[in-house]
Amino acid sequence: MSQTDVEKKIVRISDPGHPWHRWFNLEISLYHLDPVKSCLTTPSSKFCLTLVAVAAVGFCQFSQALNTENDYTGAGAGNVTTGSNWSLGHVPTVTEDAVLSVTGIKNYGTGATVGSPVTVGSLNVTATAGTFSIRNNTTGATNAILTLGGAGNLGNGVSGTAADLLYANTGSTLQLIGSNGSTGTGVLNVVLGQSGNFNAAGTIAINSVISDGGNNFAVSKTGAGTLTLAGANTYGGGTTLSTGTLNITNSGTSATNSAIGTGTFTINGGTISNTSASAVTLATNNAQTWGAISLMLGQAAQVI
Repeated sequence: MSQTDVEKKIVRISDPGHPWHRWFNLEISLYHLDPVKSCLTTPSSKFCLTLVAVAAVGFCQFSQALNTENDYTGAGAGNVTTGSNWSLGHVPTVTEDAVLSVTGIKNYGTGATVGSPVTVGSLNVTATAGTFSIRNNTTGATNAILTLGGAGNLGNGVSGTAADLLYANTGSTLQLIGSNGSTGTGVLNVVLGQSGNFNAAGTIAINSVISDGGNNFAVSKTGAGTLTLAGANTYGGGTTLSTGTLNITNSGTSATNSAIGTGTFTINGGTISNTSASAVTLATNNAQTWGAISLMLGQAAQVI
């Protein structure tokens, strides 16, 4: 028998237990083999049977299905909750990677009206220069809510790492500003819909409060750049520093909040910094696991 042609089949496989890639494509190569004719002769007749074999041979390939990119294309101070300001014609969803492609501070609403809560698969800056920010600049008292990840998130297809919830490319800055920038009192809050990476290849600065709805989701700081956590954060799954610099500038006000939340602080590498110009003593008294680490203390400040 000899191989005559190849047919490739794609099979979609669901993996609901995976935190980011819920669907996979399985590519199978099918080889059609030459027909084989076999005959049996009896005293009264002759029977012939032609056999055609199809073999599935072991060249199988997995390719994970990731989020779809949706780019912000509105004005620098435009509204991120307006669908026409995005390349796909709608506000990003949990199955999409939101990319801020225009510098400036984007508003989370218009006038006194705060936009509806938004859940994205990830929020990204892919530019190599500039500052890209989101803030509640409305004149009202309603808080804006941005959720990162959650059920349906297929994984980040923009940054190159599926687990990234936030990503800032080298040379760029991504800011999530908690305080109101207008005459209103409503702020911008960030909610974790799952555990994931804050990948600062460049700079990421967050003074919004980060919560997790009591689900104990975790944050891993990755990337060679700097991540600043300045809010009184309440997420409970812990914070891991693997590379780059983690700037911790909020002690917290009680055992329920601090810059690194309430879970275990794990240091696998990188640098801890405090640029707040005062000592930071974490009110959460986080459990700690230490590996190799450098300390960069601003103006004689300390992180305890």
